Amino acid sequence: MLVSDIVKAVNIKVDNTVSTRFTETDIIGTVNECLIELAIHTNLFNKTAVVAITKDISTFVLPTDITDIRYAYFDGNKVKVITSIEMETLSPGWRNNTTSSIIEAIIYDEEDNFIVYPTLSETSSISLLGTSTPVDVTALTDTISLKAIYKNILVYYISGILLSNTGRTEDTNRGAGYLKSYNQRLKSISNNITSSLTMGVANYNTPFK
Repeated sequence: MLVSDIVKAVNIKVDNTVSTRFTETDIIGTVNECLIELAIHTNLFNKTAVVAITKDISTFVLPTDITDIRYAYFDGNKVKVITSIEMETLSPGWRNNTTSSIIEAIIYDEEDNFIVYPTLSETSSISLLGTSTPVDVTALTDTISLKAIYKNILVYYISGILLSNTGRTEDTNRGAGYLKSYNQRLKSISNNITSSLTMGVANYNTPFK
């Protein structure tokens, strides 16, 4: 999907084809804002990475192209991803763990590192599924890494944001309507993707359910 396609559709949506209240720069900047929103609230920018897990080591660096961990799989089984506070509730004193041949949990506190529990007794690997940061677009010829079916949700968001910031009551009301349409479609996308992931997910093979 080209940025030019989005800009053209937005210009029509906000009546910007005759008067130029909104510049190309304004629209492209809001495209990037929308992509970040979609990355946060949906799985459209999910990315998978395989991380080598060295035996007797518990803390590992998150891959640079993944900004968080949503799911983890070890030896074909889904592993619980929890925070250190949640882990302390489930297993007090977990930091003094012994080694094992099975990873029971990934402790992740939205930082650059994650911890495997318990520490593996043999070198292996773990698959992580997380969010990748969308690539910023800067020109009409740039390509947005989304399928064309998501064009409308981008147009509704961008149009809504632009109109909401003009300070005019008429624009604000129209913008609110577009943002409502965006939120409805966002909810639908999130539900569809979640259902799809749930149907294909392996069962947990850990005591943390």
